[in-house]
Amino acid sequence: MYYTGLTGSPFPGGKMQELKRFPSLQVELAAAANSSLEKFREESKKSVIRLVDMESAYLTAEFFRKLPQEIERPVTNSKNQTASPSSATLDQYGDGHFRRIASNVSAYVNMVSDTLRNTIPKACVYCQVRQAKLALLNYFYSQISKREVN
Repeated sequence: MYYTGLTGSPFPGGKMQELKRFPSLQVELAAAANSSLEKFREESKKSVIRLVDMESAYLTAEFFRKLPQEIERPVTNSKNQTASPSSATLDQYGDGHFRRIASNVSAYVNMVSDTLRNTIPKACVYCQVRQAKLALLNYFYSQISKREVN
């Protein structure tokens, strides 16, 4: 059950003490809530997959522009003379250069992970919980109106 937590109550924190007097209503509410949530689970899953696909396919160049750039200094030899352009080019793509690239990519992956960590729960609430709540309210309104007609 979605709403059943460690307490066994279908409502968080036991805030609905009044419902304990009506165990059959409590069971019916929990069943209807679970059914409603289950109905929107696939839509929620599709939205989350779209978010992950979007983040994995979209490289934000602005992120890399904001990173502090190290000033490229000319390479000098032991006699404090500027080295030849060929050795400067070799050093430009040396170990430090690749470490900087790895650090930038790692920072970008961490930023995307943080973004997904924040947006996936929001997407689930919007696509699943919010829709389930509306469907549940409509279900109960229709049930009450059926009983009033009879």
